[in-house]
Amino acid sequence: MRLRAAQGAYLFPYDGDPNRPIPKINNAHDRALKRSGVRQFRLYDLRHTWATRAAMSGIDLVKLAALLGHCRIQMVLRYAHSTEEHQAEAIRRLERFTLGKMAETVPTGVQ
Repeated sequence: MRLRAAQGAYLFPYDGDPNRPIPKINNAHDRALKRSGVRQFRLYDLRHTWATRAAMSGIDLVKLAALLGHCRIQMVLRYAHSTEEHQAEAIRRLERFTLGKMAETVPTGVQ
């Protein structure tokens, strides 16, 4: 709905000028939370969710750091949170890779 109604270059424009970005979103965010009834939701929660999903999809931490605009991996680790299932799948991937490498080194005819 908001996208169809946009009149300028910005989805969240400055009041009175659709070609200027909204300078500060805290007030709008607070009003939206109050109207929706959602409690304790920070804008950075979306950044954490995105970073976590990006890492779980296989984006390595160096690329993820660049996408998030961070120059240090430590900052990325504040945003990307790995689940136990994601960690277990990473180990399973490593095991499949290792077994594949071992199969490549077995001489032909040896089992």
